[in-house]
Amino acid sequence: MNDGPTAIGNFLVVVFLVVLVLCGGGKFIWSQGAFLILVGAVLTFRPPQRTLDRRMDWTVLTLVGLGLIAFLPSDWFGFLPGILFGRPDWWTAADRAGIALPPTISAQPIRSLEALALMCGGIGFFYLLINIRFRGKDRWRLLQLFSILGGLLALAVVYGSWKDINYPITDRAASFSYFDNRNQTSILMGMIGVVSLALIAYNRQTKWYWVAISAFSFFAAATAVSMSLSKAGLILFVIGAGIWTIFHFGVGKEAGALRVVAPLAAICFGLMLITGQQTLSRVQDWIQADESVFDSMRWRIYSDSINMIANQPATGVGLGNFSVLFPQYREHSATPEPVIHPESDWLWVASELGVPGMSVVAALIILLYWLMLPFGRDPSTPIRSGALIALSLVLLHSFFDVSAHRLGIIVIALWLYRIALPRLKSEANCLFPSWIWRFGGIALFAIGGVWVYADTTKSMLHTAVVKEVYPVQIDAAIEAGSADAVLDDLDVALNFLPLDWQLHLYRGKARLYLERDTTEAREDFRKARLLEPVMIDPALYEGEIWLRRSTHYAYEAWADALTRQTTNPQEVYKKIILTASGNPRFSRDLDRLSQTSSAFRTRYLESLQGKNFLKALSDDLRRSSTLSQFSGDEREAIMLMWLDRGDAGALIRFLESAPDSIPNAWYYQANAMAKLGNFPGAIELAAEYVPVPQIPAMQSLGGRPIDEQRVRFAAQPDDVVRGGMLLNQQLKNQDLEGAKWTLERLLAIDKPPVYAYYWMGEIDRLEKRYREAWQHWKEYTAQVVERDLELKTAATAMFEDIDDARDNPLLWELVEPFEKRKN
Repeated sequence: MNDGPTAIGNFLVVVFLVVLVLCGGGKFIWSQGAFLILVGAVLTFRPPQRTLDRRMDWTVLTLVGLGLIAFLPSDWFGFLPGILFGRPDWWTAADRAGIALPPTISAQPIRSLEALALMCGGIGFFYLLINIRFRGKDRWRLLQLFSILGGLLALAVVYGSWKDINYPITDRAASFSYFDNRNQTSILMGMIGVVSLALIAYNRQTKWYWVAISAFSFFAAATAVSMSLSKAGLILFVIGAGIWTIFHFGVGKEAGALRVVAPLAAICFGLMLITGQQTLSRVQDWIQADESVFDSMRWRIYSDSINMIANQPATGVGLGNFSVLFPQYREHSATPEPVIHPESDWLWVASELGVPGMSVVAALIILLYWLMLPFGRDPSTPIRSGALIALSLVLLHSFFDVSAHRLGIIVIALWLYRIALPRLKSEANCLFPSWIWRFGGIALFAIGGVWVYADTTKSMLHTAVVKEVYPVQIDAAIEAGSADAVLDDLDVALNFLPLDWQLHLYRGKARLYLERDTTEAREDFRKARLLEPVMIDPALYEGEIWLRRSTHYAYEAWADALTRQTTNPQEVYKKIILTASGNPRFSRDLDRLSQTSSAFRTRYLESLQGKNFLKALSDDLRRSSTLSQFSGDEREAIMLMWLDRGDAGALIRFLESAPDSIPNAWYYQANAMAKLGNFPGAIELAAEYVPVPQIPAMQSLGGRPIDEQRVRFAAQPDDVVRGGMLLNQQLKNQDLEGAKWTLERLLAIDKPPVYAYYWMGEIDRLEKRYREAWQHWKEYTAQVVERDLELKTAATAMFEDIDDARDNPLLWELVEPFEKRKN
């Protein structure tokens, strides 16, 4: 067997895979364009000559053909039964609304063309991999480089997770991740870990330092998985490592290698238990969750995705169109958050390519695995099996997530497939002649170049760039008051993305502010709300746009917004109120709008002051004299506002007429009486309801001379237990000045004990300083209400140790009202 040096190009492929991961997994348009440029260039100058099997070529050709169906006129499929190809109700509604729908099956053919180009680039990359020839230890060298670079990637994940920092270009991820979704990074780490585990077993026959290097990558990848917060990544890594161990040591019967791998695996899983507490906790919570798995958001998205597929099962909606059309099918998964994919690669393929497309992809995968057989036995079997199991993690994950739709993951999986392939006994000539490959390569090269140019110069030559640049241009043109700079691009943008609600919204804004065309602006806004019927954003933003031009249309938009999904209704109410406050002409409309819900009305009342508050509250009282339209908590909030900015006398009359309509009505009535200056009456009313607080006692501190207790408390004034004991003794000894001295120090600490407010208030009341007494009573009663303490009308147990309270005039004067009520 020829064991010459490995071609430098093979090493460059591995480096390219890692660089693609570092570039956000290929999420940027320029990185996708660079991928197409490289693949196109190689296809042009070195077109593939061989294939694994002619059946694979025919399957790939069928898959591309199904992708091209999206560009055919939809009228051609009118002969199909509605159950196979039906236009949904939203399509009819969009057509009637005047949305410029294309005649093709794809609702956005340019977006479908971009997705098809990327798919063809992936196919071309796979055929180039197939035509690579490995010699001798090429597989080991390439996998070893992949393991080393992967170990460094994993080490960065561990460090970033430990320091709680994010990867700079994927700051949307919940933890350190090279992809926007941490699950993709976790799956990548799992692939690196399984490959490194295989290399440990293989390297035991070579130099010891290769075992150490592979072990380092294995430990780093395992730790990265455990710290990634990804349940799926952790479970799949354990499954992958377990399957490889069973396959290699069970089927392969490599008992010698087991002595090396087993201790390392045990250490690894011990390390994962130590470092992965948060991830393991998430797995445990998931297992023990009371909610059925079928009630989770993921399953609700699955359900709506299946309904979407069932509408056009024969053709799908066209590549790249799931996210723009799925809002029309969101019934079970109607939430405020956008859904850009169906949480499953298989459902994604079925929705965009139809059931035939999903079937062809399934047939292709089955064929590729079939071509692995017989797997064979040769010295490279441990690492080939590791590569096969590693790429299989992506396949398993694809059923309940979308790793296979991430360029950085799928190209690594395809490369691992080529590494796992045994030496083929015979290879067939490729079905596609060289000139087709060259033509496709030139096309991919040109498309990739356009994408790179579009992304770097922000030219509107790619749909993603259009979505990014167009809104900015609209805002800049409005600020400059120049229509020429943007209106010429309106039709171009909508030709790229005719069903993008954001573009329709911004075009309406441009027509309203630049052309002053109210009619056309209304049409665009209506289209935006039609295309996104679930999320609140289009209606909420439309109201902001209309506010300066038409209060009627602003009201209409915001009324629609209040019927849509939102995670934080209170924040929406606040935003509408703050925005509307800049336009006094909208005040009546805002008052009317706030009546759509009691929560909004409460927030609206909170924003009013003085006469405006009293007028709005008077309107609510006319609707219901007991404010029954509000919840108990909302009525309490209104009472606080009424106390702060309203008529205290009117509040007292309301509470006297409807005492049962408000929880803790006595509290608000007492505060209203105090606001009118009737402090004795306020205290007397509150005293009927609030409990007398107990002063905590500690037997070990009792019995000591009071002077000693005072000295010790003076040295430690934040010791509330010692201070309570001292206060208790001072009250028993009728030491009024001493009690005040103790209470003043207790009230000076950061969190005074609740009893300090009560007893200071009672002492002030005893000395007829009613205003000061109420200030302390007010604080005490507020804490009683806030803490929801049990209301009492009798003396508490703190007096049980007093033989006869009448022997202590100070205590008796404080206790007497309670004793009278108790009897």
